[in-house]
Amino acid sequence: MLVAVIASTFFVGFGGGVVFPILPNLGAVLGISAFMVGVILSANRWVRLVASAPAGALVDRYGTRKPFVLGLLVEGIATLGYVVAIALPPAESFRPIAASMP
Repeated sequence: MLVAVIASTFFVGFGGGVVFPILPNLGAVLGISAFMVGVILSANRWVRLVASAPAGALVDRYGTRKPFVLGLLVEGIATLGYVVAIALPPAESFRPIAASMP
């Protein structure tokens, strides 16, 4: 059980660690302004600021397993949304969704 939690936490963090450093360069290639790259990179942090307290209440109420698994599932779906989004506005909408899960 502990190994699964450690592995999933590692891969979630690893994904962000890969995207954050390359997004500014990728934004330049795709023609995205520096401002929009900043909006994309900061969107999940703003959502986490708002969602952390309710997520903590869910963990207190239901335990850690269900919210953790649900959060990973939603984050996986949102990450898939990045891949299949054809234009920038739909892709932007998935980032806050991914960040809102505990």
